[in-house]
Formats: sequence, C-alpha cells, structure tokens
Amino acid sequence: MSVLAVSWVWAAAAIAVIAGLGIYCIVSRRNMFRMLMGFTMLTKAVTLAFVFGGAFWMNPGLGQSLAIIVIVIEAAVTAVGMSMIVNIYRHYGAVDTSQIRRLRG
Repeated sequence: MSVLAVSWVWAAAAIAVIAGLGIYCIVSRRNMFRMLMGFTMLTKAVTLAFVFGGAFWMNPGLGQSLAIIVIVIEAAVTAVGMSMIVNIYRHYGAVDTSQIRRLRG
C-alpha cells in the first residue's frame, strides 16, 4: 500500500471512531449536557469527513468551505442547546432526562 492509501485508512478510522463515540454519548447517557457533547463530537466527525472528502476528490476548497459552514451551524446549535439546558436546570433543578417528568408529552 502506498503512503496516501494508508493515510486514508487512518482518516476513515478516525472519522468512524469519533462518530461512534458521539453516537454512544447521545444514546447511552441521560444527562442532557453529555448528550449535547455527543452531538458536538458527531458534528466534528462530519467536519473531518468533509475536509478529507474534499482532499480525496482533489477539491480541498469545497471540503473546507463545507467544514466552515458546519462549524458555524454547530456553534449556533450548541449555544441554543446550552441555553436550553441552563434554563431547564434553573426551572427543574436537574439535567437528567429521567428526572424531568413534566416534559413528557
């Protein structure tokens, strides 16, 4: 295998590991803050995939521009999510989803 092929294997493995950890944090935790951090990890994997995909298709500018768009959207979603978590904590005194009974529909 060439050096370039080995680097793509490592990149794909890194993307898979980061995405797997993000999905694990979202699914296995009941703490809303940890779920938000899992979502952030998942979007970091998507960002890394865009950058490596742009380099793979010999168009790194497209991959980088998509990564910047994802980073901006992720920052906005994280800020809104954190504000929601803080307000829920102030109102209910907990961030554990199993302890917040009144949110069930």
